[in-house]
Amino acid sequence: MIGGGLTFWFGPRLLAAHLGLPPVAAVNPKWLAWTIKGGYAIPGLLAGALIGWFLIRPVNGGLGWFFRNFNRGFDAVTAAYGWTVSKALRRTFVVLGLYVVLLGLTYWEFQRAPTGFIPQQDQGRLLVTCNCRTGRRCSARKKLSPK
Repeated sequence: MIGGGLTFWFGPRLLAAHLGLPPVAAVNPKWLAWTIKGGYAIPGLLAGALIGWFLIRPVNGGLGWFFRNFNRGFDAVTAAYGWTVSKALRRTFVVLGLYVVLLGLTYWEFQRAPTGFIPQQDQGRLLVTCNCRTGRRCSARKKLSPK
């Protein structure tokens, strides 16, 4: 398809002079011009089909290998997840206890953590940027900004 499209598009421009054919635009009626232009697509279609015939096996082999391994890994992760969930559902009280312990650790860590914004870098200042319209003087901006 790509080879045919390329020769359909570039064939009349690049090959017509070498083959002694008239420019496609000069051919009347229009259906004949399109027939000639379509004739340029045939060699590209044949070349593309031949190249594709030889390249498709290695491409399919590589893609098949990749997706086979991907599916194996995905199946393994799915099986491990299913096994974990089934074991967790059988031991509901153990999972609930673990959840309560994790909530307790979260509360303890929040109580222990510093409460400043960024404690080491917090200097107690707030920086504000003020932009004025183009052409306005800086003295007018200084009047508007508080100290």
